[in-house]
Amino acid sequence: MAAEITLTPLKKNAPALFTQDDKPTEHILALQHALTPFGKKCSFPAGKKIRLFHNGIRHWFLLQSGEMSACRDSDGLKIANFREPSLAGIAETFYPKELLFFLAESPVELLMYQESDVLETLARENLWQSLVYIQAYIIQTLSIRDKLLSGNDTYEIVCNHLHMLMNEKEAFRLSTTVPRYIQQRTQLSRSGIMKILSDLRKGDYITIEKGVLYAVNRLPKRY
Repeated sequence: MAAEITLTPLKKNAPALFTQDDKPTEHILALQHALTPFGKKCSFPAGKKIRLFHNGIRHWFLLQSGEMSACRDSDGLKIANFREPSLAGIAETFYPKELLFFLAESPVELLMYQESDVLETLARENLWQSLVYIQAYIIQTLSIRDKLLSGNDTYEIVCNHLHMLMNEKEAFRLSTTVPRYIQQRTQLSRSGIMKILSDLRKGDYITIEKGVLYAVNRLPKRY
């Protein structure tokens, strides 16, 4: 294709993404408070893989600080990012398949809970409604991600991930390159990603310096 993009702009600047304000924080903190006697504080460095099942015991964890990704166990594809506070372990308890592992994107602080302590506390304190709110948020977040990927061409997927990256915390965004961010979350080729980014940059639709994304302007609807 030509080096420039001359097509109609998007009617909307960005896809509908959840923000930190949408998170059911009060329900997460209610569970944290109820589980206070059982939490074990753990610290992990950036790059550490964390699994919910180890030493023969299944665990839940609550992210207190730092950034994490949920990764598909089969190929390491990143399917979701976690910011504090976030709770993990719900699906694995009620559908016990080890389909994911978690990756610390930065140094993280976690509270780890044994599954049995969580289930007993949920029943004793009648916190099932809070659990439903948390799991509904997780399902909706993954549904939005699926919508951004399914049935879209390469260009649309790249644009969606540019908006997703701009929605990340600034410290995280500045610590990763755009090609790496997109490749880790899709199955697109690096060459295809780089070609689209180069054309968008030439058209002043995005601002990238040394691979880091600083701005996303009004993107063309088609490529």
